[in-house]
Amino acid sequence: MNDVADLITALIKQENECSLHWHGEPGGIVLHFSRIMNARHLLAVEISDIENGKTELAFQIMQKQLITILFLQLKKIYHLLSEKHYAKGRTNEFPFGKYEMLTKLMREYLPAVVSE
Repeated sequence: MNDVADLITALIKQENECSLHWHGEPGGIVLHFSRIMNARHLLAVEISDIENGKTELAFQIMQKQLITILFLQLKKIYHLLSEKHYAKGRTNEFPFGKYEMLTKLMREYLPAVVSE
């Protein structure tokens, strides 16, 4: 979740390229995001196999849509962690400090998403 918070921050700060490594058992994927320079509100997304680098899927998405989806996932997990059974064994995985900082950043970038 730490990496997801970093990714959202990088996108809000208008970085042109960033990646997220999502590890599975076995293997995993790499999500690579590239800003489309003549349409800066769009991102090109490539999802590749972490082991062989083969692109499995490529598409475009509006930056605000992607950030909304990712932030709301973090927000959902944040709230679920207040539930005892859900939190068991998961509390150390969530970046509470980064989430709070990201929430402040999101209040400026997409205030409607934070207030929901």
